Amino acid sequence: MFGITTGRGGVHARHAALAVAAVMLSTGCGALGSTGSGGSSSGSGLEKTTLKVSILPTTDLAPFWLAQDNGYFKAEGLSVDSVIAASGQASLTKSISGEADIAFSTYPPFFTAKSTGAADMQLVADATSVNPKSNAIVTVPNSPVKTIFDLADKKIAITAKNTASDLLTRSVMQDHGVNFGKVKWVLIPLPNIAAALQQGEADAAYLPEPYITQAAKTAGAIPVIDINSGAT
Repeated sequence: MFGITTGRGGVHARHAALAVAAVMLSTGCGALGSTGSGGSSSGSGLEKTTLKVSILPTTDLAPFWLAQDNGYFKAEGLSVDSVIAASGQASLTKSISGEADIAFSTYPPFFTAKSTGAADMQLVADATSVNPKSNAIVTVPNSPVKTIFDLADKKIAITAKNTASDLLTRSVMQDHGVNFGKVKWVLIPLPNIAAALQQGEADAAYLPEPYITQAAKTAGAIPVIDINSGAT
């Protein structure tokens, strides 16, 4: 559901893409093309040696931080900085605007940007695959939402519209025959969602890890349903 993208005017060098992307994924390397025999691990031949990567504050980016801490980027001749984005859409926007060379984002914003001609983006590689209990719709004990069937006309907190957060939420609601047409989507940054649930600003929320665990500790948040299930 997540991918790594770059503008076509951005990073094209094979080693630059590999150094930034390959450490972040376990599948999809074929999208980067053949490595051939003309490269080296010394960083020679790179189109750029200083890169800025737009990322999200979720556990999906753990390999990125491991790469930073273990010096994998430096070993490839790269100086890599990161900028935190509030959502997949915001991350892609940073790449489109030139603030970042490469963006970690969900697929919907990328497809939208391509199909509408908003930007000439290139999908470098898949970044992560879903796994059980890593993303969920959660609620708190004082919320009127107790099960997925209570979500029909409620306030659901997400990071941004037309991203994985609302796409997956609508999909799993549809799987259970729950009408999402009257849902009020409340746009809230990930770090603020637990507090918003406590204060009644939202009845439920889409959260990825580590925010599911954090919300459980700070707000007594309870998973309503594993979002990584069903048709999508």
